[in-house]
This record gives sequence, structure tokens and C-alpha cells, in this order.
Amino acid sequence: AMSILHDMGSAAFTTSMDLWFYGMLRMMDLTLRHGLAPQTPGAYGLYGMLLGPGAGLHKAAARWAAVSLRISEALADKLHRGKVRMQTAALLQHWHAPARDNLPLLRRAIRDSLDSGDFTFAGYAHIHQVGTAFAIGRPLGEIAANAVEQLEFARRIGHDDSAWFFVNALRMHGWMGGPQAAVEDPYLALDEAQYEARLGFKIGYSDLLV
Repeated sequence: AMSILHDMGSAAFTTSMDLWFYGMLRMMDLTLRHGLAPQTPGAYGLYGMLLGPGAGLHKAAARWAAVSLRISEALADKLHRGKVRMQTAALLQHWHAPARDNLPLLRRAIRDSLDSGDFTFAGYAHIHQVGTAFAIGRPLGEIAANAVEQLEFARRIGHDDSAWFFVNALRMHGWMGGPQAAVEDPYLALDEAQYEARLGFKIGYSDLLV
């Protein structure tokens, strides 16, 4: 039951928040009734997201995030530990700690996810690693080099969602005056109108630069 509820989480998150909340709370209920499972830390962390970003109870969310991380460390399941580390850094930690503290956690999430063969969550962690680097003002050349590396990785594993993010990161890097990125990608050659047509909606980047 825990595996089914956990596996439906990503699809539910993008289609029905009611179903997503039900799955998360049901995993917590099953844990309280029957004990810990590998999926328990993730459910605890997502409950923290509900309390913090969802309800503004950030101190309570921080406690749930800490419990989630401690249990995942104790269970030593790399697949789920990678997910817990990623969701803590991406969704929870920056509400109560400096954003730069996310980077070590994201690096560990990437390592766990790659070691366990979870390329999807490795891609998500790479996304937040690059986004955090922008947010805390890391050098543009460093950000671009990382984005290039992760774009190539995303293309190799066929993870288009991640690839689009890294293309956007490299575009932003160029608009901010960064050095030319050492990568060739068909989407980088598109002008803004072509790029928006490919996405299916208007971004309006040029409006932001006026």
C-alpha cells in the first residue's frame, strides 16, 4: 500500500492536489498504525510542506523536515533518501535557513539518486542546484558550466523537463551578460518567438529586459 501511494504521488501532484493530499496523509496514517516503511520519510517531509509553504507554520514544517531527514538516514535506503534530500532542499529548508544551505543537501541527493538509478529525481535535484546558484549569486560562468553539464545529462537520459530548465538557465545566463556557454543545443538557437511557439505559451522575456 505504501509503495502504491508513493508511486502515484508525482502524477497526483500535477493532476489532483486533493488526491495528492490524500496519498500523503494516508501514508502517515499507515506508518502510525504499522510502523516505518522506506516511503515514510518522504510522507513526513511532504506533510511539512503542507504546514510550511501551505499554512505558514514554518517552525512546525522545519521540525517535520528534520524528522524526515533523520529517519531517511537511519533507514539508509538510497532511493528514498535521495528523494527526501531533494524535497527538503527544494521545498522546505529555504523557508527557515539560508538558501546556500540547500546546495550540500542537493549534492547528496544527486549522489543518492544516481547510485539508486533514479535519474528523474537526480534531474530534479540538478534543476534546484542550478536555480539555487542563481538565487544566491554564484558566478555566472560557474552556473553556465553546471547548466551545460546537466543539459547534456538530461538529453542523454531523455528527461525533457529538466532539459528545458537548463536551456532556460543558459538563456538567462546570456541575457545577464555571462560568457558564451560551451554547448550546442537546437533549442538555444531559437529566437524568443520560436521558443514560445515550441513551449505553447508566451513568456515575455524581452518585456522584462526593457
